[in-house]
Amino acid sequence: MSRSTHNLVAFPIHAQNFRPHPLTKLWQQAFYDLIQEQAEQHAFAPPAVEREREAEALFDAITYQKQCEAFLVIDTTIPRRPVPLTAVTYYDAHNGRGAGLYLEDIVTTKHERGRGAGSFALATLAQLALKKRYHYVAWECAAHNAVAQNFYTYHGALRHNDQHTWRQSQVPSAETIASPDLTFRKLSWGNHEQLMTFFEQQGTPLHENQRNLLRCKAHGEDPLFIVARETTKRGIEGDVVGMASAYPSFSTFRIVSGMHISNLYVQDNDPQIAANLLRQFTPLQHQKNLLGHTDITIADRQKEWLNPVVTGAGFEPLAYGEDKMIVRSLHDSALHKLACRYGNRNLITHLSY
Repeated sequence: MSRSTHNLVAFPIHAQNFRPHPLTKLWQQAFYDLIQEQAEQHAFAPPAVEREREAEALFDAITYQKQCEAFLVIDTTIPRRPVPLTAVTYYDAHNGRGAGLYLEDIVTTKHERGRGAGSFALATLAQLALKKRYHYVAWECAAHNAVAQNFYTYHGALRHNDQHTWRQSQVPSAETIASPDLTFRKLSWGNHEQLMTFFEQQGTPLHENQRNLLRCKAHGEDPLFIVARETTKRGIEGDVVGMASAYPSFSTFRIVSGMHISNLYVQDNDPQIAANLLRQFTPLQHQKNLLGHTDITIADRQKEWLNPVVTGAGFEPLAYGEDKMIVRSLHDSALHKLACRYGNRNLITHLSY
């Protein structure tokens, strides 16, 4: 896109010397120190004696185990002495509208805030999402962090007050409880017609983004879809009565992988079907070693019948102390606008995607 077709937002002159940089061994400790600035705000920081070991563990989890992706924004004003400004971690995700990126961390060192490094990092992330043909970037932010909330609003991010994340901190044992009236199947794109039929039954609009959802390959594999079907007394499978999908997640504070259940639909809002569906993900978490936590996003329209289900399964509202989290996201036009914030400058040339 040409510069002449875009009204560029004014940005600090320093930004011309900003560069996204992949996480390498050279930047391991600087990256970890930035992440810890945020961890300290949430009382997650480890003792000083453990920091070198944890920096190594976080680097390994990202670069070798590929549990998430990361980059830094550095200032190259003095070429031989580049300065790390911002650390970003993210991973593939999906929701009912399509594939996207989940922003786990975006941290600018407190001594360098206000220079535009955070905006530069968000613009880089927007370009990464569009390069992957993704439709959104989502994240969560502490409700009382007014500075951060205003920053995201300024960049066009939606605030989803009607969505709330709940977390199960202790993943149960792998044993599932069978239901004589239901049969559960793990489905992938090969079974997409059954999923499309269920979406139609629920009155969910069918459009290209949902097909992208089913094609999304979170962390190199199909998203985890589990469908519940009625079972007759003769053991014959009947109609689809429920569906849930999930993707692997990651916590940089605790350096563990978990699972995020992003969609859960059940016929007639039946809490028993919902509870049984949730249990079916536990063996998969053990199989894939996603044992750090289980998250689920619940919309306000679901809370009356679904909140008691997740509470009974050991979930609690995601919060750090008294500070609850707010879901934020960038979609479509806002994502494109942010990706073009610096004109036709390609910010992701040296990043993997």
